Amino acid sequence: MEMIDISKTNPNNRVYKVMSVILGGILIITGIVNLSIINLLIGILLLFYSTYNKKVFLLPDGLVSTYTGFLFKQTDKYDLKSVKEVDIIIHGSKGILFFMKDEFARKVEVDNKQIDEINLFLKKHTDIKVKIKPQ
Repeated sequence: MEMIDISKTNPNNRVYKVMSVILGGILIITGIVNLSIINLLIGILLLFYSTYNKKVFLLPDGLVSTYTGFLFKQTDKYDLKSVKEVDIIIHGSKGILFFMKDEFARKVEVDNKQIDEINLFLKKHTDIKVKIKPQ
């Protein structure tokens, strides 16, 4: 099955995760040594952050978001059958996609490089009207 990974990527994400593991470990150790609950809680939260990942995939039948972390894994599906139109707003170096249903919309941020690929994918696999608006 054909799919496109439209997850927003941050080039410094790996650095942030490594720094959160180091800082989280230091805060947990100092929290245990000094009996500081605040340091311990912040350290644990930083370690949880270092394991968190979000991936968004565009499939012919829907938009699938996968969230994974240390103690959880969740998958959400947004069905494209009831989507009336897709609005793409180009804003700087990113594009914002709005998958419009009746009165609800799902917002997804992507890189500008992927907008043409997404537009072609939607035209090929669906009959959804796509509007591109520069800002």
